[in-house]
Amino acid sequence: MPFHLSFEPTHRVLKAKAVGVIATQDLLDLDLELVSFLSREERPAGPPIRGLYDFSEVAALAVPQSRAAERGNRPSILRGQRVMVQSQASGCSLVDAFAHSQRQAGIAGLSIVNSLDEAHALLGMDGARYEDI
Repeated sequence: MPFHLSFEPTHRVLKAKAVGVIATQDLLDLDLELVSFLSREERPAGPPIRGLYDFSEVAALAVPQSRAAERGNRPSILRGQRVMVQSQASGCSLVDAFAHSQRQAGIAGLSIVNSLDEAHALLGMDGARYEDI
C-alpha cells in the first residue's frame, strides 16, 4: 500500500502519508486501515482523533475524478479535524475534487494546505513524535 500510517498520541493525530502513484484500490485500502485503527484506539466519550493526510510526495493519481467526488460525498471516517497536504505534482487534483465534494455535501472539518509544516501549525503540533502503526 502506498500509504504509511503513523499516530501522534500527544496531539491525537493519525497521519496517512502517501508516496508514489495512488490508485483507487489504495484509497479503499486506506479506508479499511483507518476503520481498523479507530476501532482499537478511539473512545466515544474521549477526544476525537484528528487526521493528517499527506499527499506531498504523490507523483501521480490513477483515480478518476468521479471516484474522488463520490468518496467526498460520504461522511468522514474520522470525527476530528482533518488536514490534507496537497501534492505539488502537476495533474494531481484528487484533493481538490474530494474537498469540493465535501463542501457540497455539507461535511465540515477539512482544511487543505501546501506543506507538512502548515498542517502541523494548523493542528497545533509542536515537536510531533509519530509512532508507526
